Amino acid sequence: QQQLQQQQQQQMQQQQQLQQQQLQLQQNMLQQMQQMQQLQQVPVLVAVPCMAVPMAAPEVPELKIEEKKIKRNDEVVLGRGPVFGTQHRFHQKNTSMGVLSPDARSFTKSSNKGRLSIVCENRVHFSGVVRYAVQFTEGELCSADGVGFILSSDLPCTKNIQKIVSVFANRTGRICVRVHEDVKRCHQRVKCLELGDWLEVISDLEQQKVTFVVWAQDGSAPTSATISFGDVLEKARGRANVPRSACGYLAVVMKHLGVSVNLAS
Repeated sequence: QQQLQQQQQQQMQQQQQLQQQQLQLQQNMLQQMQQMQQLQQVPVLVAVPCMAVPMAAPEVPELKIEEKKIKRNDEVVLGRGPVFGTQHRFHQKNTSMGVLSPDARSFTKSSNKGRLSIVCENRVHFSGVVRYAVQFTEGELCSADGVGFILSSDLPCTKNIQKIVSVFANRTGRICVRVHEDVKRCHQRVKCLELGDWLEVISDLEQQKVTFVVWAQDGSAPTSATISFGDVLEKARGRANVPRSACGYLAVVMKHLGVSVNLAS
């Protein structure tokens, strides 16, 4: 019991560190927005020859064309950082594999040594766009670790990874689609996941696609990849554990003991 209390205290300290990181990130975003506003207020002087035709006119049609391209683009629009919230929780059944924080938003693996553990959230989503923010905070990550969206209406998730249908990003940044024992590696990829990086998983159940965005801890430019899963559902329909319509939930895969993950969405 004393060891459990120590683990819970460590989880609370991790939560406080996470809140401090979130506050620092929000402050950085506010400073960037203020700098952008100041730049927009600085007048720009352009030297124009006396006999020249005004040069601003030809630029207008090109700007309108670019705006139309943006409107036709169906990719997720990235902000200045991951979207944080308090909506998502891990499933209580995950306690059979490790330690769950009191608010069910942090998990540390402490059992099933050397075996893959699937840590899932506590709710199935059936419509709309669901946006998650996930961060590995402690432990030794391996190439099999990752985060993804499981296409299923059954909770908690099965412990046999070869019986799930999912779209996921592994630790190396490779995006894969799994249908039971069959795994397809997509050409899209994101930055390799490191401790402290934020991974956004944006599941659009209406358009049937999942977007992965990695916000690196060092502040470098984010990397993203979008995968459609409509064809996957259509081809797999009729097999066991495959839903008739798009639905699912977040899941984190981890192998080594001591690996910790936080939910901040």
